[in-house]
Amino acid sequence: MVLLCSCTFAAPQVKQATYPDTSDGLQFQAQTVLNAYFSGDQREFEASTRLFALPDPETWLGHTLGPEHAADLAADYRKYFKSFQSALARQLERWRETDEVAVRVSPLQKLPSRDRVMPRPDAPTPQEPVTIERFQFTLHAKGQRASSQWVDSFVYRDGAFRFIGPGAFPFWDHPLVVRLNASSSGGQR
Repeated sequence: MVLLCSCTFAAPQVKQATYPDTSDGLQFQAQTVLNAYFSGDQREFEASTRLFALPDPETWLGHTLGPEHAADLAADYRKYFKSFQSALARQLERWRETDEVAVRVSPLQKLPSRDRVMPRPDAPTPQEPVTIERFQFTLHAKGQRASSQWVDSFVYRDGAFRFIGPGAFPFWDHPLVVRLNASSSGGQR
């Protein structure tokens, strides 16, 4: 069985949980998604994944990156968030037949060096400091060595972690290219 997400970006109308701004808080928020997914409760799964979305991306992005960018960035954000939901559902589906799946969340210890990534020349600059929190997720099952790992970036808003980009960078500054060997000359690897 595959659970799919559809996400609207309206402000939640029901009381939502508040998670602490710590890796344990994010782990608990993510475990809520896993529990809903593996219970087969489509409604709860959708609600728990929606909590990772910025409640009003156009307003937040306009305030953070400038009103002239808000509409276009909000449209981009919605695409990135849908990809986040789909990737999460695919990750969880791989573990569907496994008992006692858990998620371990840890802060990303080291950012990729900017000499290994090509910055986006068109990336807007935040108008005020933005705290981007980057975390590594590991899915694992009790008694098994196998695991799945990935990194995503978040901002903490309104008592929850809000997805802001895949990997170690926010979606508006997501690298275009990752160089495999930045120190080699002549473009050779």
